[in-house]
Amino acid sequence: MKKILLPVLLVVVALTMISCSTCSDSGFKFSYTSSDEMEVATRDIRGFEKIEVIGSPTVFYNQADSFSVRVKGPKDLVPNIITEVNGNTLSIRNKGKIGIVNVDFGRKKGLSVYVTSPDLTGVVLSGSGDFISERTVDTDVLNIQLKGSGDIKFADVVCDRCDAELVGSGDLDIEHLDTRETSATLIGSGDLDIRQMNAANTQLQLRGSGDIDVEFLSGCGSVTAELQGSGDISLKGRVEHFEMRKRGSGDINSNDLKVGQ
Repeated sequence: MKKILLPVLLVVVALTMISCSTCSDSGFKFSYTSSDEMEVATRDIRGFEKIEVIGSPTVFYNQADSFSVRVKGPKDLVPNIITEVNGNTLSIRNKGKIGIVNVDFGRKKGLSVYVTSPDLTGVVLSGSGDFISERTVDTDVLNIQLKGSGDIKFADVVCDRCDAELVGSGDLDIEHLDTRETSATLIGSGDLDIRQMNAANTQLQLRGSGDIDVEFLSGCGSVTAELQGSGDISLKGRVEHFEMRKRGSGDINSNDLKVGQ
């Protein structure tokens, strides 16, 4: 009996050192209680134009002339953020999963990653993290993918083509988009918001219970909106041509959209 109790007691003691935050289908998720001492670690990483965020990290991005990657947070948690380049993609993720236990070193502890690069052509966020760009991103093509419950926010984007896809319950927001072509797809219950100008062609597709809101500021041409499900597509501003297709109980609200030159 003593031999059986000892391993059990060790497990109980270990679990008292960390706090249970959620329980999900994929297993238990725990977060460490970290120290108050903060640290900034500079990672010697370069040669990327795409960023992939996996898990719960919060990433702040600025376009700049040079590459830089800095991890800021409690000293004992900073090493648990993995940053590495695969091909032309910077991968940012939590250290990982041990058995059925998901370890969250996340945002509540002030753990953030600051990234700069000369160009940005793609962002993929999988999980509950955040990707935030507070300055202008000027590029040729920008592909944005959000999978899960996280948030992606761009303050200002200038590009020839923008492809945005949201799968899940997260939020994807582009406050100002200057582009020639836009393709935006929402599958699930999330929210997708775009304010754009100069887009000759815009394709919008919603499948599920989420919401797509698009404001057309100026110089926008043809818009096609397709809705399947119980969600809503809301459009306002002015465009040259508008076409819509709807199946389901949702609504395509174009009352504030002016069509024609």
